Amino acid sequence: MQETLFAEIVRKYQKQLLVIAIHICQNQYDAEDMVQEAFLKLYAKNPRFQSEAHLRSWLIRVTVNRCRDLLRSPVRKHLSLIEEDAILTQPDETALAVSEAVRSLPEKYREVVILYYYADCSTAEIAKLLHRRTGTVQVQLTRARELLKDRLKEVWEDEST
Repeated sequence: MQETLFAEIVRKYQKQLLVIAIHICQNQYDAEDMVQEAFLKLYAKNPRFQSEAHLRSWLIRVTVNRCRDLLRSPVRKHLSLIEEDAILTQPDETALAVSEAVRSLPEKYREVVILYYYADCSTAEIAKLLHRRTGTVQVQLTRARELLKDRLKEVWEDEST
């Protein structure tokens, strides 16, 4: 792959992939490693893409898969899962509450929320990326929103008392 093209791709997608990876890995350092591995795979394999959207989807898919692999690794299970200082890019209380609520979701809901709201993917794109039906993704988003609503309601009620 031509180095200037590769550098341009990294600049264009690095932030977006990092946000996705941070929310899945729940650790900035691991997330940075997973994004780097996705870019290294792109550079080494040099696959051909039909469009810019295909490249974006491929990068997101590789990043999500690497994050999943990390979370399932035996080494990871023995480490601390959350480093509060590294997770948020916005230190305000609302962002902290939302981030914590998203992290507390079961994996199947957390992934669709992250891809929908943080990666700005459509439900059809998410379905392709996660090998699920579009209807399944829509149901999971609805259920995730309900869970988030309940969890955030609890947090904000506790703060007001």
